Amino acid sequence: MAQLEGYYFSAALSCTFLVSCLLFSAFSRALREPYMDEIFHLPQAQRYCEGHFSLSQWDPMITTLPGLYLVSVGVVKPASWIFGWSEHVVCSIGMLRFVNLLFSVGNFYLLYLLFRKVQPRNQAASRNVIAQKLTEAWKTELQKKENRLPPIKGPFAEFRKILQFLLAYSMSFKNLNSFVN
Repeated sequence: MAQLEGYYFSAALSCTFLVSCLLFSAFSRALREPYMDEIFHLPQAQRYCEGHFSLSQWDPMITTLPGLYLVSVGVVKPASWIFGWSEHVVCSIGMLRFVNLLFSVGNFYLLYLLFRKVQPRNQAASRNVIAQKLTEAWKTELQKKENRLPPIKGPFAEFRKILQFLLAYSMSFKNLNSFVN
């Protein structure tokens, strides 16, 4: 199963990129002019794209740092040199929006890395540890109940004991905290 992880990730990343490209295409066709806060950000990004990095040209309506503008220049300028695109094409709304599409794919990859870091590598081992802890807790609970409660009788006595234990075990603060973390 671990060998297939790379294939699953590649397929998920490809699907994410395809859906993002389709959405990008649909929105770019529908919204040819700057939309919402692009009214402020697009002229600023185009100034950076043209090589004007002066603070005197900074739009006071923009409250974010210029990181995305600088990265956009770092992505679109080399593309213009490689493909021979004009300044008009490179600094267009569509090209600058495309940089955000690339960031969305990059974010998907970062989420994947975070997920791998958080999730245990060997799922079978983690399930085995959980089963061992449940068994220990079950035995402890049985010993406690034998000393203080009369035994439950009836055809489903063991089943009821198990359900009572699982409910009490899963609802205890310590175990709820371990499930959340």
